[in-house]
Amino acid sequence: MSCETATKAIGLLMKECHDGEWMEVIFIGGEPLLKFDLIQEVVQYVETFPDIVNKHKKIGFTITTNGTLIEEKHLRFFREKDIRFLLSLDGAKEDNDTYRKMRNGQSQYQLIRDKMPLFKSFQPWQGARVTVLPQTARRLAENISSLHRDLKINQFVIGFATGINWTDEQIGDYCLGLKEVFEFLLQDRIDNEHPRLRISLMEVGLIDEAYAENVTVNWGCGAGSGRISVGPDGTLYGCTKLAFASRSQKWPLPLGNVFDGFIGINNRLMLLNHTEHVRHKCQKCQLAKQCNGGCYAANLTDMGNIFVASDTYCKLIFAQMLAAEYARHRLRELGIKNIYWPSEECDANASNVP
Repeated sequence: MSCETATKAIGLLMKECHDGEWMEVIFIGGEPLLKFDLIQEVVQYVETFPDIVNKHKKIGFTITTNGTLIEEKHLRFFREKDIRFLLSLDGAKEDNDTYRKMRNGQSQYQLIRDKMPLFKSFQPWQGARVTVLPQTARRLAENISSLHRDLKINQFVIGFATGINWTDEQIGDYCLGLKEVFEFLLQDRIDNEHPRLRISLMEVGLIDEAYAENVTVNWGCGAGSGRISVGPDGTLYGCTKLAFASRSQKWPLPLGNVFDGFIGINNRLMLLNHTEHVRHKCQKCQLAKQCNGGCYAANLTDMGNIFVASDTYCKLIFAQMLAAEYARHRLRELGIKNIYWPSEECDANASNVP
């Protein structure tokens, strides 16, 4: 992405979110730190806007990175600008190096392990994005516990891989893996007065009893409304997954571009169609309140239609719901009302986290 495209994207964000007091910019790839100079320019450009200078608005920055390029100069910049970084790591060394190969033959896992003391000296509360593959689903809890124990990762964002084949047995493995991850999280809560571990999938929405009972259907995932993805050439998409999925599909999903704005009106209206009427398969589904019609990109890749829920995605969501019910049962059994740790408490104790 050129500097001109990036700054145009920021200008469009400021213009379109004129009523918003809080916005977030996420640098994602590929590997965003291949363009560290661009990241610096974007952050510094944001600081020139009067609303930012006068503190009428705030923009937060986060980076999802494989961590291999991070040096002390990056960490100093992150700390100065209050930028959080999230590591892409999929598990213990064997699984991570098998399924997340580096071109030069090096081990990403080992590089991260060697750099982790430096990372933690700048960002003590360290997070990782874990993508679960069919081949690693049964070892999910083992991979999470290994990353926590050996690399001192504190927070995990867990998501299953879409656009690939899952057998029913592998989906069952994912459900079992989630149950074991919950037991690992539960033990951390029992053993420690202050949080040492957070697993985002487990805390809000999945096992929170009140949330599960009172959630209401808001069809769609927020792609194209609550968030927008900007491609390297400035094309606007509903999300990063849609940017990739639409390249090989007939559906014209771009919403416009950073130079001309949201000129793909009909495409955006499709994403903003938050009703169940176009999602016939979902109308009587027992998971409708949790799934909201599925992932647009997964639907497009698997079914050729953003409004027809992917069969595989449905089964994986059902596996998550079975694991959630197991977790809620365990909490009731132990008399624990809530396992959720507020972010503020994690931040407050971050400097004391081993």
